[in-house]
Amino acid sequence: MWLRSCHFDRRYLKLVLDSPQTQEVLLEKTAGVAIKHISITDLGKMVFPLPPLAEQHRIVAKVDELMALCDQLETSLTATAATRRLLLDALLAEALAPADAREMEAAE
Repeated sequence: MWLRSCHFDRRYLKLVLDSPQTQEVLLEKTAGVAIKHISITDLGKMVFPLPPLAEQHRIVAKVDELMALCDQLETSLTATAATRRLLLDALLAEALAPADAREMEAAE
């Protein structure tokens, strides 16, 4: 019930819950065989960092900014890998072409 009275950014709370540190604590507290679960009592006893609301907004904005940068880097790496594959394919095709075909191309 106390959680409803707290002022927090839901996106910030999701970041905290998704963090490796929180996930590790949650994993230690899970119970069950077929379906793992955590009791609401255990969850209620957990300590979460809760900075002022303005700081939560800044943290969420910074994480969003960094995730966008990661997405750009991933796109760039994917494009670079594709270009590398194309260059390798062209190089192999040229190297494996029959010698007389290469000589005719050189003569042109």
